[in-house]
Amino acid sequence: MTAKHTPEIEQLRDKILKERDAGNIVFGGLPGDLMTASLDDFIKQPADGILYDLNRLEEISLTFLGDPKWVNDFAVALTIRKIMAENERLRAVNAELVSELTNIVNIDMTLMREDWREDADRQFRLWAQNRARAALENAKAKG
Repeated sequence: MTAKHTPEIEQLRDKILKERDAGNIVFGGLPGDLMTASLDDFIKQPADGILYDLNRLEEISLTFLGDPKWVNDFAVALTIRKIMAENERLRAVNAELVSELTNIVNIDMTLMREDWREDADRQFRLWAQNRARAALENAKAKG
């Protein structure tokens, strides 16, 4: 059974596709009320908030056992929760890697400064030795 495509339905479809192309999500709020949000902002909320806004919390899906799409709604909820958990795990790994990389860079910078100081000290000693030799040779030549 296919739904009749009334002009209102087609306008709604066109609005949803237009908002999608603009990076937004359209979802039902209060009965008969559509809401639009930036998809980038929408996905920053916890899984419970996403599922609540989309009316897809597991306990809601289980109240529609007579509608065959409840199975997919339930699967969507589990998928969103898993994706959000994996996203959190990867953010933690990323933060740990950034911290480790920062530590490595700081150690490298410290070693480079120490190498530079040692090199500068060595260069100064060579310069001082050469200057002393030159002064000694001058004194011998005058002497």
